[in-house]
Amino acid sequence: MHVYCDNEALVENVNNAREQSPPQFPNDALKASYDVLQAVVRLAKLLPQITFHHITGHQDTQAALDKLSRSVKLNVQADKLAGNYQRLPPRTKNIPAQMIDGTHCHLIYNGQTVASKHRKHIRDHRRTKELKTNVDSNVASSICRHRLAAPRTFR
Repeated sequence: MHVYCDNEALVENVNNAREQSPPQFPNDALKASYDVLQAVVRLAKLLPQITFHHITGHQDTQAALDKLSRSVKLNVQADKLAGNYQRLPPRTKNIPAQMIDGTHCHLIYNGQTVASKHRKHIRDHRRTKELKTNVDSNVASSICRHRLAAPRTFR
């Protein structure tokens, strides 16, 4: 099975991470989209017949759609779907993200999932009433210093 993606960094990260055990460093778990990467890597390890390939994105701007390969056409369609989602009104997008395999920390603040830069977000909001009443200061400081043993959601 072949998986094609126009995000070259993601393809490289998945291919490199297949050979490693996560995380290499505790702060790796706080990187943007780490949980998504780990879920993809776990699937890739379970199904070694999957091969990940990088393809150049937005090729439909350089050639007619009927002249493009199937994988590129599907990438064009995926880009259109992502664009449609981005144009949705904000109220339809403010649904907290679900915990998935690989999630080590899930921070939800004011009903929105904070997917990256947890430490910065907590520092920036540590004196707000919402953060003080919903997250114990010891817990907030511990997620800044340590990888959690089990997935947790902080609201």
